Amino acid sequence: MEKNIWQYTVPTNVKEQKNAYQVLKSISEELEKDTKGNIEGYVTEVFPSKDGEPVTYALYLIVPKLNNYQYRLIEVVQKNPFIDFPVDITLLDYENSKHIFYKEISREKFEGVLLEIINSELVKHILGKLIQIINTKAA
Repeated sequence: MEKNIWQYTVPTNVKEQKNAYQVLKSISEELEKDTKGNIEGYVTEVFPSKDGEPVTYALYLIVPKLNNYQYRLIEVVQKNPFIDFPVDITLLDYENSKHIFYKEISREKFEGVLLEIINSELVKHILGKLIQIINTKAA
């Protein structure tokens, strides 16, 4: 088992209800702290151009020491642009071409599912490889 690089935990004392973008932004900030700036998180937001289209959020891993290499890690789709939840989440696995899907995730379960994703072997593997490449380039 690879070391867990990213230590995000679900806050227990937060009273405000955050939308998907706000939660992704919070975890991206933790990523940067936990990796001492070696890997940064960046969250995008794509709004619908037509009625009935979803809002899509994506969390990218950015590696400044590798010419700002970008890896799209998590995609969140909010089907109704006016209602924050439920959402669909996809953990993107390009290496194996086997993306992992989480459907109809409620507000109450959202951060827990993200925590499960962050602690998954796949994410540990991706982060571990990126750190390994950074360390190899630095040597």
